[in-house]
Amino acid sequence: MHMRDHDVKGWHALLALAFGILGTVAGLYLAIHIVGPTIRAWLGVPPGFNVDYATREAWRQARSVQLLSLSAVFFLAGLASGVVKYPKPLAWSLWVANPFSVGFGYWLYQSFFSANSPGEYFGYVGLGLLALAAPFVFAPCMFLGIRGAAYFRTTTGGGHNYDAPA
Repeated sequence: MHMRDHDVKGWHALLALAFGILGTVAGLYLAIHIVGPTIRAWLGVPPGFNVDYATREAWRQARSVQLLSLSAVFFLAGLASGVVKYPKPLAWSLWVANPFSVGFGYWLYQSFFSANSPGEYFGYVGLGLLALAAPFVFAPCMFLGIRGAAYFRTTTGGGHNYDAPA
């Protein structure tokens, strides 16, 4: 019986890491193709954007866009996890949004898609910053999504408590 519980936890950990990697890739895609152009349309293109040597303003805007996009993706992943009613939301959040999954997802995206994207969005400093931000920024966003979904799951349907025992 004890081994069976251990196997489930191992699969949950692998599943969480896979979700973290996929969430990071999705967040970076959104940052480059949707959020970044939208922010540049609203705030203007920073000087030196998408040239040979990135300026400080362009680099900061790229990091801000990545933080915003990844935070939104992990929040939405938390909402999806909360609908499923995951039993330990903080542990699940930390397993999904950890430095390894975010760093590996960033490296994966950079390896395959950096040739067609602005250079400000890539580099090893960005990889390190986003990987270190994972437990402090992305995991809390995911936790808030899980808690928000749990709240809506228990209060929708005319006040019927769906989590109450039958």
